Amino acid sequence: MRPMRAFTAGGMAVLLLFAAGCSSAPAESVGDGSSGVTAVGAAAKNSPAAETSEASRVKTYEQVAELVNDSDLVVVAEVAAEQRQADLNGTAVTERVVHVIRTLKGETPEQVVISELGDGAGTFALQPGTTHLLFLSEYELQQGSPAGQFVITGVYAGDYQQASDGLFAKTDNDSPGLPQTLPADFAL
Repeated sequence: MRPMRAFTAGGMAVLLLFAAGCSSAPAESVGDGSSGVTAVGAAAKNSPAAETSEASRVKTYEQVAELVNDSDLVVVAEVAAEQRQADLNGTAVTERVVHVIRTLKGETPEQVVISELGDGAGTFALQPGTTHLLFLSEYELQQGSPAGQFVITGVYAGDYQQASDGLFAKTDNDSPGLPQTLPADFAL
C-alpha cells in the first residue's frame, strides 16, 4: 500500500482543487503560500461539477492501469442520500457517503466519504442512488492523522457510472485516453 499523503487544511483545499488530476497549462500559485503547492492552468470545464466549481489537473490519465496505480482504494459503490456541506478555508466542499458493493483494491473503511468541490447545489456525478466504479485517493489533513475521506483520483477521471446496460461509463470528458466504458465485471 502506498503511504498516505499529508496535507494542511490549506493544502487540502488545494488538493480538492485538482484531486490527483491533470493538465498541461502553465502553473499558477494557489492558497496562502504555506502549503508549497501550486495548481495548474484552466478549469476542468467538462467535469460534472463544472457549474459550481473549477478543478485543475496535474496529470493526464491515458490508461486504467495508471488510475489503479495512483489510487488507494478502487470500489464499486452506491451513492447514499447522506451528504454534508463543509467549508475548507473558504472553499465549499460537499462530502458524500457511498456504500461499497465490491472492493477491488485497498482496505475498505466502515464508511467511505468522498469530498467534491462545490456546495451540493450544482450538477455532480455522484448522485444519490447511482452506482459507480470509483478510483479513490485517501488524504490526511495532518501528517499521521488520516482524515478518513477520499477524493476521486484525477478529479473525475476515476469515476465511471453504471449505465442501464450494466457497463460503467466514463463521467469525465477531459480524459480522452481512457476507455468510454468498462465492463460490469471489471476486475484488476
